[in-house]
Amino acid sequence: MDRKQKIRRTSMIPLSFIDTLIYKKPTVMTKYETVDYILNKDCGISRYGDGELSLMLGTGILFQDYDPELQKRLIEIAKNHSDNCLICLPNIFSGGMN
Repeated sequence: MDRKQKIRRTSMIPLSFIDTLIYKKPTVMTKYETVDYILNKDCGISRYGDGELSLMLGTGILFQDYDPELQKRLIEIAKNHSDNCLICLPNIFSGGMN
């Protein structure tokens, strides 16, 4: 599968499927709320972009083959993060791009 096919496949993943992996639709803060949260809580961040979401859904990406252990760990981190680690996601869950 070439890169364009992978991108097309990832963009066609229904959000309901992502919901089942994470168990609930995440709250995505605006960029300003995110910066305020990081400064006020003095926390670290983990960035989950389209590549990490694809790996969570069982699809390899251009520079990372699918690995079930990596998939399991990415899901575990997303579900069980602590207050001192913010999981940063693209705002695909509310339809907005703030």
